[in-house]
Amino acid sequence: MESPDSNKRNRTDGYDLIKSLKHIPQRIPFLGKPTSSTVSIAIPISILANCQTEELRAYVVGNIARTCAIFGIAEIVLFNDFESLSENELKRYKNKPHMQPHSLMNYFTLILEYLETPQYLRRSIFDYEKDLKFAGLLNPLDAPHHMRANEWLPFRQGILLPGYSMEGGSVDCGLPVPVLVDNVKDYFNVKLSRKEKKKVNIENVKGGQVIEDHKSNRVTVQLDIKSLSLCAKLKYTDGQCQEEVQFSGKIVPNSLPTTLMGLYWGYTVRQCQTFEEIFTSVNYEYDLVIGTSEHGEVISGQFKLPKFEHLLIVFGGLKGLEVVIDKPEKKFKYYINICEHQHSRTIRTEEAIMICLARLYPFV
Repeated sequence: MESPDSNKRNRTDGYDLIKSLKHIPQRIPFLGKPTSSTVSIAIPISILANCQTEELRAYVVGNIARTCAIFGIAEIVLFNDFESLSENELKRYKNKPHMQPHSLMNYFTLILEYLETPQYLRRSIFDYEKDLKFAGLLNPLDAPHHMRANEWLPFRQGILLPGYSMEGGSVDCGLPVPVLVDNVKDYFNVKLSRKEKKKVNIENVKGGQVIEDHKSNRVTVQLDIKSLSLCAKLKYTDGQCQEEVQFSGKIVPNSLPTTLMGLYWGYTVRQCQTFEEIFTSVNYEYDLVIGTSEHGEVISGQFKLPKFEHLLIVFGGLKGLEVVIDKPEKKFKYYINICEHQHSRTIRTEEAIMICLARLYPFV
C-alpha cells in the first residue's frame, strides 16, 4: 500500500505534467498524436559499396537520415548482405579496407548516429575523425529534440556528467547551466537500501558496468515547471545568456516524449551481421513485417494495413531482396511493389525508402 507521501508526490507529478503540456507551442509543426507504436526500417549496407566517393557515401546516408526523421522512424536496422554479392563484386572490394563489410557497417552507423545527436552534444560524444569529414556538409535533421539553447520544450536530451551518485547528479542539456536531477538510480535501475545509498558515489556505473563513453550517458530529461518558466523568460545577447539561473528536472525514458506528447524523439541504430539477425536480436517485438521489391504485389486503392504495435519494413539492395533470401514473399506479411510505374531501370534504395514511407504513411 502506497504511503500518503507517495500519493501526494504522484498527484504533484501529474499536476506538473499537465502544466508542462501548456509549454509546448500550439503551432509546433512536428507535434503528432501520442503513440506507443513504432516503425522500423531494415537496410543493406551494400548500398554504400556502390558509392564511388566518400562524399557520395556521406550524402546517401544523410538522405536516409533525413527521410527517417521526416517520417518519424524509431529504429534503423543495418544488415550485412555481402554474402549475396557476386564473386566479381567481392573481388572488386577485396583490397579496399574501407569497402569491407565491417568498415561500411561502422561508417553507416557513425554518420546516422552523428546526425541524430543534438548539435550541442556532438562534441562530447564524437571524436571528429576522418569518417566525419563530410558530415558537417549534410543537411540537419531539425528533429524536435535538436533544440537550440534559447528554444524550449518540457523535455531535452543531455549527457549525465561525471561526478554523479545514485542520489543525484547534473545533466548537460545545452542550456546555460546543467540541469540537476535527483533520480539517477531510477535511470540505472539500481535498487539500494538507505545504508547502501550513503556508500554509493560512483562516477560511471550503469547496471554494474563501467561506462567509458558519453554516448552511454545520453539521457532524456523532463524539466520541472519552474525551470520551464525560466527557459521561456531567458534573455540572450550575442547567443549568451545574461542571467544566473538554476534548472532542475528528472531523467525519464527516451520514449516518453512520443508516448505522452507525440513528439518525435529520434531513431536508434541496430547492426546485424546477417539477414536472419534482423528478426532474432531485436529491440522491438515486430508484429507486422513488410518486404519491398519491384517483384512484389502492387499496392491498389483497396490496400490497408492491419493495426500494429511495431512495424518493420525491409528494403533490398541494388538487386533486390531476391538475392538475399529465397522466396522472400513467404517471409513477409506483405511483399509489395511501391513504385509500379517506374521509368528507370532501377530505383536506388535511398529513393525506395522515401517513396515507400510516403505511400505507406497514410496507413501508419
